[in-house]
Amino acid sequence: MSDTELIETEDYAKDVRPGITFTVGPDDVELTLSDAEQSWLSIVATINQSLTAAYNALKINVIETAIGDGSSGDGNNLLRLCVSGITKFKLDNSGRITLPQLNEQLNPTLAFGDGDTGFFESADDTLRLSINGTNKYFFASGSFGVSGGLGPQLLSIPGSTTIPGIIGYGSDPDTGISRSADDQLSIIAGGAEQLRLKQNNAATDQATLNANLFITAIKSGATQAAAAAAANEVWKTSGHATLPDNVLMIGV
Repeated sequence: MSDTELIETEDYAKDVRPGITFTVGPDDVELTLSDAEQSWLSIVATINQSLTAAYNALKINVIETAIGDGSSGDGNNLLRLCVSGITKFKLDNSGRITLPQLNEQLNPTLAFGDGDTGFFESADDTLRLSINGTNKYFFASGSFGVSGGLGPQLLSIPGSTTIPGIIGYGSDPDTGISRSADDQLSIIAGGAEQLRLKQNNAATDQATLNANLFITAIKSGATQAAAAAAANEVWKTSGHATLPDNVLMIGV
């Protein structure tokens, strides 16, 4: 700002270049009003450009000839905003923005619109999405899904026939969907595989279609009435007089 004329007094410095108002209060000045907004630093720029003109309301161009590692402070920053020495917003010299950890769903840290919808970090490495001031979804190192254990979650684990990779409720982690092998989908309840669906690569006939459906822990008997089969209960034949073994039957 070599072309700017500054008028200095004991109370403020003011940039009087045409089109710009730049006022700074001295270090020992307090903002003490109780019924109005005050600004310790205020920049008002009047822009009236045309054609291919461009402007920056504020431009900071740092020339780094040599720098330290930043360990004696809070890194090397283009902008660091603090309250009582605590960093509230930081833009470092690599362009990374850091926001504080604030566990506030009503007023998320990174908010949009009216301020009650956005993202906040409830705990270290746990990011949450608040909508209308309510914590709805979370993103953690091992999973993401609906908050509060009230909906489905996707887990960052391989999954198996006993451990689901997708669960229906966060409070019931051993019940959900997984895979037993390539092209095989497993339905798991209580940490045990209950149903497996397998890709059909053979000729389409009844035997092959049956081979693509596996039901574990089903009862076995000669007829559907054996051992008092309940209605809608799935059985498989074993020692039936006319039917081969392993034919599925449903109690009625």
